[in-house]
Amino acid sequence: MADTIPTELNIDSAIKAEANDLFNTLGMDMSGAVNIFLHQCILHGGLPFSVEKPRQSGTLPEDLEDRLAYYEKQIAFIKEAELLNQSMRQYENGDFKDGDTVRRQIREKYGI
Repeated sequence: MADTIPTELNIDSAIKAEANDLFNTLGMDMSGAVNIFLHQCILHGGLPFSVEKPRQSGTLPEDLEDRLAYYEKQIAFIKEAELLNQSMRQYENGDFKDGDTVRRQIREKYGI
């Protein structure tokens, strides 16, 4: 077993209780969780996660807004391409009618 030393930490009591419950479900205690955290800090050369100021609710970072707009355009393009493919399949299968045929069928059906 590694050489350990007792360490005292000041932790918000509600956070400590919630964290203890979480760690218990993971089969570890607070000491084990803190050791894992410290090992990860050493491996990463810093905190193993980013620390950022919370964004205003409902907003996306600018790069995500750009990516979202790009993907929305791609989805629209794919939908248009699928409609074109569907029309081509109908035409190839003989399910596609020319304008004269459609007009004739409408006149016959509705007596115009």
